[in-house]
Amino acid sequence: LILNDNGIISIPVGISAMRNLILFSVDRGTIPAISTAICSLTNLQHLRLSNNRISDIPLELTQLRQLRSLSLEHNAIKTFPFFLS
Repeated sequence: LILNDNGIISIPVGISAMRNLILFSVDRGTIPAISTAICSLTNLQHLRLSNNRISDIPLELTQLRQLRSLSLEHNAIKTFPFFLS
């Protein structure tokens, strides 16, 4: 699911119903936070949230066991979380 350049301001909770989603991309939006609803996407392999306003990476992302790539460049993240190291 690619929703780049659409002015999206948040990730809807309903995204959790899309359990077979492999790619989720919302680049160049104004999203301030990563919704924990994404963490129920057990088949997700690629998550792209670049060029938003995200400041924190939630611990719940570690539940995405199939995740192969995570793109968060050009956000407001100040520190790299210990659980991703």
